[in-house]
Amino acid sequence: HHRRATLSREDIREEVDTFMFEGHDTVSSATSFSLYLLAMHPEVQKRAAEEQRHIFEDNINRKSTHNDLQEMKYLEMVIKEALRLYPPVPVFGRATTQDVQYKGNRIPKDVNVTVLSYSILRDPDNFENPEKFD
Repeated sequence: HHRRATLSREDIREEVDTFMFEGHDTVSSATSFSLYLLAMHPEVQKRAAEEQRHIFEDNINRKSTHNDLQEMKYLEMVIKEALRLYPPVPVFGRATTQDVQYKGNRIPKDVNVTVLSYSILRDPDNFENPEKFD
């Protein structure tokens, strides 16, 4: 048995704003931090550039294909690591759909929780060197 929530006009307006504007912010944030980290780590930048030269060979002006994107393994790792260090959405809310055990505590079903992704992604229990871009 699921309860249906009714959205007011204001709720709907806020959701539309979220889709339209926050989506743009997250992409620009992810791009900016990825470029920042590449600039701060020239050895990573060099390796990413070498991968692109290998994929595009002598024709750097051609459009990339799906296959090209599939070959960009190193660049994908760089972007994922940038997203780990600088998540575009560092904090978000969720509602539990069932009882959850977390670190010895019970979180009941239908409770609103705040997820601190920034902290989770820099937790030494989850990553050996959580502050290091690698």
